[in-house]
This record gives sequence, structure tokens and C-alpha cells, in this order.
Amino acid sequence: MVNDKSARRPRPSFVCIPCKSRKLKCDRLRPVCTRCRKTSKQCAYENEPNLSKTPRFTMELSDEGRNCPSQTIRDPTQDIYTPTSIARSNDVSETPISNSISCSFVEKTSKDMELKLWHPKDMLVNSGGVTFFDAPFASHTLIELDPFLRALTVSIHGTTLVDLQNNLLLCSNEEVSFSNYLDKINGEKGEAPQQILSPLTFIDKAIVKWVDNATENGKNTFSFNFFHSAVLIFCNSNIKVLHSLQPVITEASSLLPDKKIVDLLLKVFYENVYPFYPYLDIRTFEEELQKILISSYDGRYEISVTKDSLSNLYVLSLFLLIMANALRSIYCDRENYPQIKLNVLEAAKQYCDTAQKLLHLLNGYKNTNEKSFCCLLYFYILVYLNPTASESLNSYTNLLNIKCLSELALTLGLHQEPSKISRYIKEIDPDPDLLNFRRKLWVGLQSLKFMISIPEGVSNKLENEYLSNFLGTDEDMVKIFEKNFHELPGYDVSLLNDIEDKYEFHKILNCLISSATPINGNPNLLPITENLKRTREYIDLNFSSKQLSNTGVYGLLNVKQVFCREAVIEVESIRKTAIFMNRIVGLLCILNINNVLAVHFEKEAKIDWTKNQDYYHLFFLDCLTTYTELFRDIVSYLKGDYKWCIPKKYSYSINKLICFSLMRLWVFQTSLCLRFSYKQLLREKGSQSVEISNEFNDMYGNNFDLALQKSLKYMRYHLKLTLDLASKELMESDSECFVSLSMFKYIAYLLDTGNLATSINVFWERSFNTNEVSKTILKQVNMKWGINMTSPQYVKRHLMNSQALSSLTYPFLKNINIILESSVDPDNTEDIDAPSEAFFIDTGEQLSMRQTMKENYDLFADLINSNLGEIPTL
Repeated sequence: MVNDKSARRPRPSFVCIPCKSRKLKCDRLRPVCTRCRKTSKQCAYENEPNLSKTPRFTMELSDEGRNCPSQTIRDPTQDIYTPTSIARSNDVSETPISNSISCSFVEKTSKDMELKLWHPKDMLVNSGGVTFFDAPFASHTLIELDPFLRALTVSIHGTTLVDLQNNLLLCSNEEVSFSNYLDKINGEKGEAPQQILSPLTFIDKAIVKWVDNATENGKNTFSFNFFHSAVLIFCNSNIKVLHSLQPVITEASSLLPDKKIVDLLLKVFYENVYPFYPYLDIRTFEEELQKILISSYDGRYEISVTKDSLSNLYVLSLFLLIMANALRSIYCDRENYPQIKLNVLEAAKQYCDTAQKLLHLLNGYKNTNEKSFCCLLYFYILVYLNPTASESLNSYTNLLNIKCLSELALTLGLHQEPSKISRYIKEIDPDPDLLNFRRKLWVGLQSLKFMISIPEGVSNKLENEYLSNFLGTDEDMVKIFEKNFHELPGYDVSLLNDIEDKYEFHKILNCLISSATPINGNPNLLPITENLKRTREYIDLNFSSKQLSNTGVYGLLNVKQVFCREAVIEVESIRKTAIFMNRIVGLLCILNINNVLAVHFEKEAKIDWTKNQDYYHLFFLDCLTTYTELFRDIVSYLKGDYKWCIPKKYSYSINKLICFSLMRLWVFQTSLCLRFSYKQLLREKGSQSVEISNEFNDMYGNNFDLALQKSLKYMRYHLKLTLDLASKELMESDSECFVSLSMFKYIAYLLDTGNLATSINVFWERSFNTNEVSKTILKQVNMKWGINMTSPQYVKRHLMNSQALSSLTYPFLKNINIILESSVDPDNTEDIDAPSEAFFIDTGEQLSMRQTMKENYDLFADLINSNLGEIPTL
């Protein structure tokens, strides 16, 4: 008989019993997996494994009320929270805070709670005569929801407009030097003991770039007949269309470089861009491309397109878009392509302009078909990924374009699994390539929405219905793509497993976002917390940071597949990059929701701290924990820690997501720095009202001030580190990052000089007690940020009163320090106090900006004196 102790223990199964019995793929979600939930089966697991070795800072819901946290938070008057473990390695997915809630708090959360998170007045944007309703998690909305960020943006916006206006006056007075003016506005204010530089000192280059872009855009308008032709292009009887078409084809032919360069650019696209945006069927595209690209005697290609062949025109459009994407990809990885002697940005722009002319003539919204939709998708990513784009990331136009593409996809019926449409399948000769093509278009559109719309909070329950409808009852995307016909090419099959995980994650994020941003009514706390927990578990299971570590089972075993034009797909590198991108999107969504909830309960705690302070602490610490994970991932990428699995050649495809994430990090960092700075200012003032309302804090004396300084030091380090890394790695390759860097450098400067809170107070005092700020500018600022400037009590009412930061208690602050400390490498603690490399100010540039103002006086005058920020006149 074998001893029980020496007997081999059965290995626990992570797959639920119903999926295991049917030998189906299980996503292992608790308490019910996705398959069982959809088929209404009873889901159970043999041996429930401990999925998370360390508990997270999330709510566990009881069976009775489904909203009672099993992890609890201590009463603020007790000892500080005790963390069970704080990860100090690169594994940021294990950064927990375990908590214990008092019995009174458990009673408070026994019922669900309706939350009033959104209000139209905080989401309306009006600027430059353009009015739109912003997304729930857009930067503008997040700023308006936060009174501290709102006051800061108003002060910087207003100060910038005032200084621009004064500089325009100087342009007509040659006797007044620009440097003397700066000394005057900075040295004669007298509000602060230290001079506060104007924002123009930091954003002057960004303003010059804006002027250059505005001038350049004015030169590149197409002629009228290239805009959305009202006639169908294949109507050969229309002479105007034919006359418009021939110059475009001739222009495209003149752009082609040598044959070897064309082949190389196609290979670059297949290797570096297609794996992340696989919308087309490469085999079909190559067959059709050979019909229009004719080899000539001098080693070049010539374009031969039959005017009455609409299919050839779509192939030509797609070819031009692919060439432009490949050239911009080379721009982000120039050292690996020394044989390309072209000015890649200029060449990419020429290809883009020619493709845009042809797309206007093709008019995809009128000539609705799969090929036109594919062209529109690639044109969208060409515009979105453009490293020299002057338009802000995820602008309202980008989101509107995605909505238009979504409607076009529904018109084409792409949300229906194509094998259901019997008309597409011939009885004798089914067309598997067409079915695959339609599937790729639908999945490709959803991938774009996942990366762009979801982090902005643009989602609803209907979106989830469309996502689920496409999968039907199969729940396996690989099988869907292989159903009823021969298999896909090997390079496509290798991408499908990652796409399947991403598609399922998209559905989970849709549920999370829609629970927090319902179309009708107010959201409830319980569904949000349940979806937050489910989202977090999916990230830990499928997109954990361990999978990006170069150790053990997670090391790189790169399988390479060679296909068309000798392009090579590095399967494992693509998979690691996809995991990284999916992880960033998921953490962004969790950060946004926790941030909104924290700000909401912070406001409510000012009214009744006994009911809301614990909620505020809960969601703020969870938000901070998520922030540290996102911060570490972004910093690791920028430092090159992931180069072993994410090669630089993929930077074109992912840098926009990195830039967008950085801006969200900077906004959150600024929000925390503002709170710490104002808390410091309140304590320095030592007013009687502050002492009375913070008796608990004063019990700790200097310990509270030391903890506050420590928090501010950590956040200053985070802000300066990300600014330094972005300056080195992204500023030259991304225009939008350059513009954002300029502004956040100014915020870091205010933080370094100890004037972050003071500068805000100075602007508000200046606005209400002097005539330096004109009513026109105040009106513009009011329309942009929604603050009524007629009341001088905004700062005192929202920021400088005794209740504004009363929930920032000493035990709470200690827990903030514990989480922030976990994000600092213990071997490089000296970097915290090291000076930044991103804040060098060249005062000589000021004169060049003044010269730019003189040369573009009308443009700047229009910026100040037009109806910018006012309600458009109908």
C-alpha cells in the first residue's frame, strides 16, 4: 500500500467541468465562465485554484447583497493599512493592498448605490466655433470633473492668451524689447516671492509648430471636384469623372521609386504593420496587384489601370496606402533601413495625398463594398498613426470617423458571420477568400475601436450585442475563420489566437464601460465593481506582466514564418507586443473608472465624510495601484526593457497608444501633485479653520508634513521621469507628443519652484482684482472649461477651504506612500532627487517666436479676437 503522504497529488484543473467534458476552450472566469454563462449551463470547477496569490484592492461582493466587500478598510482613526506584499520587481501585476473594513462600513455597503457621475455641463466642448459633446473619459471631461485640474487648466489657458495678446501689442512697438517685457510680467507682479515664468517660455516652439501646420494645411487643399463626387465613378458616360481620374493615375505612377524599393516597402508593411492591422487578404491582394504593376525595362514599375475596372482602382488605392504606411514605419526605425534614400515623410505624404484624391473619387460611402471599406480602414490608420500629425490624439474627429466606419460595417452586414449569408457561397465553387476577407474587416474594425474608442469611454450595450452576434454559439474565432472551407495561410492562423483573446477582452471592456456610462439614467456602483473585478482577473490571466519578462517559461521562443515577398512574421514577438498593447488598454480603462469614482466620492466626502470617505479611500488607492502598474509598463517600454520581445520596428504601430497613455499618466500625476501642493499650502497657512478641521492630522505633527513631502517627491519623480523618457524616445518621432511635452514641462517647472498652487491662485486674483485679463479672454476660458468667471470665490470654495482635502488623512497618506514607493527601483533611489533633463529653456527662442508673430500677425490676432470659445452664431 502506498503511503498517503508519498502518493502523487492530482493536478488541479483550471478548466470548468462542462467545458472539460465537451473538450472546449474555457476562459476560466470565476464564478461562471463565458461559455456557461451564454448557454445557461451550471458552471463549476473541480478544485478551485487560488488565481491571485495576493489579494487586490478590489471589492468582493457577498452572495446576499452582491455588494458587500469581503476585504475591508480600517477606520481612519485607527492604524494605517497593512499591505501584505508590495512587488518591487518588474512584475507590476502583483501590486496589492489588502484592507480591512470596519463593521460599520460593511453595513453601509449592504445596498447598491446610484451614482451621479456625469453631467452635460462637464462634457460640452466649445472651441474655435466648434461645439461637440465629449466622450466620458476624454481628457477634457476628466479635467472638468476634477476641480483641481479645472482650476489649473483655466489659469494656464487664460495666462497664455493674456501673454499672447500682450506680445501682439509688442509686435507693433519696436522700442520695447521682448526680454524686457518678460522681465516686467515676471518680476513686477509681486504676488509670489519667486518669479513665475510665463507659459509662453515653454510652449513657444509648440506655437510655432502650430502656425507652420496651419500654414501648410492651407496650401494642401484639394480642388473641388475631388470631394465626394455625386456621381458613381464607374459611370463611364460622365466625362468629368474620367478627366479627374486620369491625372490621379498619372500622379501615382510618377511617385513610384525603383522596383527594389517598392518590393522592400511592401515587405516592410507585411512585417511591421500588417500583423497589428490585418485587414486585407494578402494572397488576393498580391494576385490583383500583379495586374496593375507592370515591370518596365529600366527596373521600375509602371501602373496600368483600366478606367472601367473599379476593382483595379481599389487595388491601386490600397497599394498607395500601404506604401505610405510602410514609409512612415521606416521613419520610426530609420537606422535599420539605410538603403532607403528617400525623404520618407515627404514621400509618405505624397502617397497619402494621391490615395486621398482617389478615395474621394471612389466615394466609399456611396460605392459600398468590402474593398472600399478596406481602403477606408487603412486610410484611417494612416491618418491616426501619422507621427507628424498636428491633430490631438483621439480627437473628436477620429472618434466620429470610427462611428462612421461602424455604421458602414453594419450596412455591409459585417457583424453577421458571413457563412450565414448563403448568397456569398456558390453551390459548386464557394469563395473562402471572400468570407475570410469579410471576417477580417469586422475584426479589424473592432480592433481599432478597442484601441481608440474604448479608452475614451465610447461604448454601450448595443456594441456588445454586435460583438457577441458575430461569434454566435461557436465562441471560438479560430474555428469561425476555418469553418466550411480550407484553412487560412499559416501567417494568418498564427495571429488568430491573440486576436481571439483580444476580441473576448473587448467584450469584457465593453461591459465595464457601459456599466459606468449608461445611455439612460445614472450608473450603479454594484455593476461597476463587479465588472472591474472581472476585468482585472482577465488581465491577470491573459495579459499579465510576467508574460513580458525575459525569464523562465516566459522567455522568447520566436517561431518565424516566411511568406509573400520574403516577409518574415516573428510569431512570438508579435504575440508579446499584442499582450503589451492589450494590457495598456485594459489598465487605462480601469484607471479612468477608478479615477472618476475617486473624484466623485472625494466631492461627496466634503459634504458627508462619514458616509463617503471610506469609498473615496477605496477607489483612490485602487486607482493609484493601477496607475503604478501602467507607469511601470510605460517606463519599461521607453527604457528599452522590452526590446528583447518588442523590437523597434513595431514602434510605428504602437507609439500612438504609448503617447496617448503618457498623456493620461501626466494628467493623473498632475492631479495628485495639485492635491499634495494645496494640502501643503493649507498647512503652511496654518489658519484657524484648517487647524480645527484637521485636528486628527495635527495629532501627527511633523510626521504628516514629512509624509506629504514624500508623496509630492515621488509624484515629482514620476512626472519628470516620464517627461525625460518621452523627450528622448518620442519627441522627434511624434508631433503630438512634442506639443503635450511642452505644456507638462511648464507644470513640472511650477512644481519644482514650489509655485504649482500659488500660480493658480495668482491667476484668479489677477482676473478678479485687476483689468489685466480682458472680458473676451474670460469668456473664451469660460466656454472652453465651463467655469463662471464672475464669481471670485471659486478657488476658496473648491480648493482653499478647510473641507477641500479633509479626507487626505495621515493613515491614508501613509498608504499612498507605500504604493508609490513600490514603483521606485530601490537600487536607484538617488534618481528621485536628480535634476530633470527635459527642462532646458533657451531664451533665445523667444525672439524667433516674436518674429513668427510678426510674420503671422493676422493668424495670431484671429486667435485672440475671433469668436474662439463663443457660441457660434447661426
